[in-house]
Amino acid sequence: MTGTGIAVGLRKGYPLTKRTPRARPSNTKGKLGKRVALVRNIIKEVAGLAPYEKRLSELLKVRITWGRLRFSLRPFFTSSFALRTIEYYLC
Repeated sequence: MTGTGIAVGLRKGYPLTKRTPRARPSNTKGKLGKRVALVRNIIKEVAGLAPYEKRLSELLKVRITWGRLRFSLRPFFTSSFALRTIEYYLC
């Protein structure tokens, strides 16, 4: 809310233009950059899958059950990462 130039009232004070704050580095924290995505992709191609990833992909070829979901939870401890990995291996 900017001022109206009047000394009393809800919008009292000098009329100003609203400043837009610049983007802070903390606002972009956690986003996957192009370079990091490329490097991770190359490493996955060269090094291959981890042992638990191989087992998970074999389990997912059969069928998804709660046990397999729990197995995918093990290295990450959060369901969002587990569901993301399951989605990655199903595609």
